[in-house]
Amino acid sequence: MKKGRLIIFEGIDNVGKSIICEQIYKKLCEQDILSVAYSFPGREEGTLGKLVYDIHHDCLDIKSKDINPISLQVLHIAAHIDAIVKKILPAVNEGKVVLLDRSWWSTYAYGIGNVLDKEILNDILRPELRLFDQISDATVFYITRRNREEEYTEKKKTAILKAYDELCELPSKMKVVKIENDGCISEAVDLIYKNIMKGGLNK
Repeated sequence: MKKGRLIIFEGIDNVGKSIICEQIYKKLCEQDILSVAYSFPGREEGTLGKLVYDIHHDCLDIKSKDINPISLQVLHIAAHIDAIVKKILPAVNEGKVVLLDRSWWSTYAYGIGNVLDKEILNDILRPELRLFDQISDATVFYITRRNREEEYTEKKKTAILKAYDELCELPSKMKVVKIENDGCISEAVDLIYKNIMKGGLNK
Protein backbone atom coordinates (compact mmCIF):
# COMPACT_ATOMS: atom_id res chain seq x y z
CA MET A 1 0.00 0.00 0.00
CA LYS A 2 1.17 3.48 -0.83
CA LYS A 3 2.20 5.44 2.27
CA GLY A 4 -0.14 8.15 3.43
CA ARG A 5 0.20 11.90 3.40
CA LEU A 6 0.32 14.64 5.99
CA ILE A 7 -1.70 17.76 5.19
CA ILE A 8 -1.10 20.69 7.55
CA PHE A 9 -3.23 23.84 7.82
CA GLU A 10 -1.36 26.84 9.15
CA GLY A 11 -1.80 30.57 9.64
CA ILE A 12 -2.52 33.20 12.26
CA ASP A 13 -5.75 32.94 14.28
CA ASN A 14 -9.11 33.57 12.59
CA VAL A 15 -8.13 32.85 8.98
CA GLY A 16 -10.42 29.81 8.72
CA LYS A 17 -7.97 26.93 9.31
CA SER A 18 -10.23 24.80 11.49
CA ILE A 19 -13.32 25.16 9.29
CA ILE A 20 -11.28 24.39 6.17
CA CYS A 21 -9.75 21.33 7.86
CA GLU A 22 -13.22 20.07 8.83
CA GLN A 23 -14.60 20.62 5.32
CA ILE A 24 -11.65 18.88 3.64
CA TYR A 25 -12.03 15.93 6.01
CA LYS A 26 -15.72 15.70 5.14
CA LYS A 27 -14.95 15.72 1.40
CA LEU A 28 -12.33 12.98 1.77
CA CYS A 29 -14.71 10.82 3.79
CA GLU A 30 -17.40 11.25 1.15
CA GLN A 31 -14.95 9.83 -1.40
CA ASP A 32 -14.10 6.89 0.92
CA ILE A 33 -10.51 8.10 1.21
CA LEU A 34 -8.68 6.81 4.26
CA SER A 35 -8.25 9.90 6.39
CA VAL A 36 -8.10 11.21 9.95
CA ALA A 37 -8.13 14.75 11.36
CA TYR A 38 -6.26 16.06 14.39
CA SER A 39 -5.45 19.44 15.89
CA PHE A 40 -2.48 20.65 17.89
CA PRO A 41 -2.12 20.58 20.83
CA GLY A 42 -5.35 18.49 20.82
CA ARG A 43 -8.64 18.35 22.70
CA GLU A 44 -9.25 14.62 23.09
CA GLU A 45 -10.08 13.73 26.70
CA GLY A 46 -7.37 11.89 28.60
CA THR A 47 -4.51 13.07 26.36
CA LEU A 48 -1.51 15.24 27.07
CA GLY A 49 -2.74 17.52 24.30
CA LYS A 50 -6.03 18.17 26.12
CA LEU A 51 -4.15 18.97 29.33
CA VAL A 52 -1.92 21.48 27.52
CA TYR A 53 -4.95 22.95 25.71
CA ASP A 54 -6.72 23.47 29.06
CA ILE A 55 -3.62 25.08 30.56
CA HIS A 56 -3.20 27.36 27.53
CA HIS A 57 -6.85 28.44 27.68
CA ASP A 58 -6.85 28.88 31.48
CA CYS A 59 -9.35 26.05 32.08
CA LEU A 60 -7.41 24.77 35.11
CA ASP A 61 -6.14 26.23 38.36
CA ILE A 62 -2.80 26.69 36.60
CA LYS A 63 -2.92 29.92 34.60
CA SER A 64 -0.91 30.19 31.39
CA LYS A 65 0.10 33.78 32.21
CA ASP A 66 1.89 32.49 35.32
CA ILE A 67 4.00 30.02 33.31
CA ASN A 68 7.32 31.03 31.79
CA PRO A 69 6.74 31.47 28.02
CA ILE A 70 9.50 28.99 27.16
CA SER A 71 8.01 26.43 29.54
CA LEU A 72 4.61 26.90 27.92
CA GLN A 73 6.05 26.25 24.46
CA VAL A 74 7.86 23.15 25.75
CA LEU A 75 4.51 21.84 27.03
CA HIS A 76 3.03 22.32 23.57
CA ILE A 77 5.94 20.50 21.96
CA ALA A 78 5.58 17.60 24.42
CA ALA A 79 1.91 17.28 23.46
CA HIS A 80 2.82 17.40 19.77
CA ILE A 81 5.44 14.66 20.14
CA ASP A 82 2.97 12.47 22.00
CA ALA A 83 0.40 12.83 19.19
CA ILE A 84 2.96 12.34 16.42
CA VAL A 85 4.27 9.09 17.90
CA LYS A 86 0.92 7.64 18.98
CA LYS A 87 -1.36 8.78 16.15
CA ILE A 88 0.14 10.67 13.23
CA LEU A 89 3.08 8.44 12.25
CA PRO A 90 1.04 5.22 12.58
CA ALA A 91 -1.77 6.68 10.48
CA VAL A 92 0.61 7.82 7.73
CA ASN A 93 2.32 4.42 7.71
CA GLU A 94 -1.11 2.80 7.31
CA GLY A 95 -1.63 4.80 4.12
CA LYS A 96 -4.05 7.36 5.55
CA VAL A 97 -4.29 11.06 4.81
CA VAL A 98 -3.67 12.91 8.07
CA LEU A 99 -5.16 16.39 8.29
CA LEU A 100 -3.51 18.49 10.98
CA ASP A 101 -4.86 21.81 12.26
CA ARG A 102 -1.61 23.60 13.25
CA SER A 103 1.89 22.17 13.62
CA TRP A 104 5.32 23.21 14.86
CA TRP A 105 4.97 26.25 12.60
CA SER A 106 2.52 27.75 15.10
CA THR A 107 4.87 27.03 17.99
CA TYR A 108 7.60 28.95 16.21
CA ALA A 109 5.48 31.85 14.89
CA TYR A 110 3.67 32.49 18.17
CA GLY A 111 6.91 32.05 20.09
CA ILE A 112 8.38 34.85 17.98
CA GLY A 113 5.20 36.86 18.58
CA ASN A 114 5.81 36.44 22.32
CA VAL A 115 9.37 37.72 21.86
CA LEU A 116 11.14 34.43 22.52
CA ASP A 117 14.69 33.98 21.31
CA LYS A 118 14.88 32.26 17.90
CA GLU A 119 17.81 30.05 18.91
CA ILE A 120 15.92 28.81 21.97
CA LEU A 121 12.83 28.09 19.86
CA ASN A 122 14.91 26.17 17.32
CA ASP A 123 16.57 24.14 20.09
CA ILE A 124 13.35 23.10 21.80
CA LEU A 125 11.69 22.28 18.46
CA ARG A 126 14.48 19.95 17.38
CA PRO A 127 12.97 16.66 18.74
CA GLU A 128 9.61 17.40 17.10
CA LEU A 129 11.22 18.28 13.77
CA ARG A 130 13.11 14.98 13.72
CA LEU A 131 9.79 13.15 13.98
CA PHE A 132 8.18 15.20 11.21
CA ASP A 133 11.21 14.41 9.02
CA GLN A 134 10.11 10.75 9.04
CA ILE A 135 7.12 11.71 6.88
CA SER A 136 8.14 11.83 3.23
CA ASP A 137 4.91 13.28 1.79
CA ALA A 138 3.82 16.41 3.65
CA THR A 139 2.17 19.63 2.50
CA VAL A 140 1.58 22.83 4.46
CA PHE A 141 -1.33 24.98 3.34
CA TYR A 142 -0.51 28.44 4.67
CA ILE A 143 -3.82 30.28 4.88
CA THR A 144 -4.17 34.06 4.98
CA ARG A 145 -7.21 36.33 5.24
CA ARG A 146 -7.28 40.12 5.02
CA ASN A 147 -10.59 40.68 6.82
CA ARG A 148 -9.89 38.52 9.84
CA GLU A 149 -10.91 39.32 13.40
CA GLU A 150 -7.99 41.02 15.10
CA GLU A 151 -6.80 39.63 18.44
CA TYR A 152 -3.34 41.13 18.84
CA THR A 153 -1.53 44.40 18.95
CA GLU A 154 -0.17 45.52 15.60
CA LYS A 155 3.38 44.82 16.80
CA LYS A 156 2.60 41.23 17.82
CA LYS A 157 0.57 40.54 14.66
CA THR A 158 3.40 41.85 12.49
CA ALA A 159 5.94 39.65 14.30
CA ILE A 160 3.77 36.52 13.92
CA LEU A 161 3.09 37.14 10.23
CA LYS A 162 6.77 37.85 9.56
CA ALA A 163 7.67 34.54 11.24
CA TYR A 164 5.14 32.69 9.06
CA ASP A 165 6.60 34.34 5.95
CA GLU A 166 10.07 33.18 7.00
CA LEU A 167 8.80 29.62 7.44
CA CYS A 168 7.29 29.65 3.95
CA GLU A 169 10.74 30.40 2.52
CA LEU A 170 12.59 27.89 4.73
CA PRO A 171 14.30 25.06 2.79
CA SER A 172 12.28 21.95 3.59
CA LYS A 173 11.08 18.74 1.99
CA MET A 174 7.56 19.79 2.96
CA LYS A 175 5.65 21.38 0.12
CA VAL A 176 4.21 24.82 0.99
CA VAL A 177 1.09 26.18 -0.71
CA LYS A 178 -0.20 29.67 0.08
CA ILE A 179 -3.99 30.06 0.09
CA GLU A 180 -5.77 33.43 0.26
CA ASN A 181 -9.09 32.87 2.04
CA ASP A 182 -10.52 36.31 1.25
CA GLY A 183 -13.71 35.21 -0.50
CA CYS A 184 -16.25 32.52 0.24
CA ILE A 185 -14.64 29.80 2.35
CA SER A 186 -15.95 27.13 -0.04
CA GLU A 187 -13.63 28.58 -2.71
CA ALA A 188 -10.58 28.00 -0.51
CA VAL A 189 -11.83 24.50 0.38
CA ASP A 190 -12.30 23.57 -3.28
CA LEU A 191 -8.87 24.91 -4.21
CA ILE A 192 -7.15 22.95 -1.45
CA TYR A 193 -9.16 19.79 -2.18
CA LYS A 194 -8.17 19.85 -5.85
CA ASN A 195 -4.53 20.36 -4.88
CA ILE A 196 -4.66 17.38 -2.49
CA MET A 197 -6.33 15.12 -5.05
CA LYS A 198 -3.67 15.75 -7.72
CA GLY A 199 -1.32 13.22 -6.14
CA GLY A 200 -3.85 10.39 -5.94
CA LEU A 201 -4.96 8.95 -2.61
CA ASN A 202 -5.63 5.55 -1.07
CA LYS A 203 -9.19 4.30 -0.68
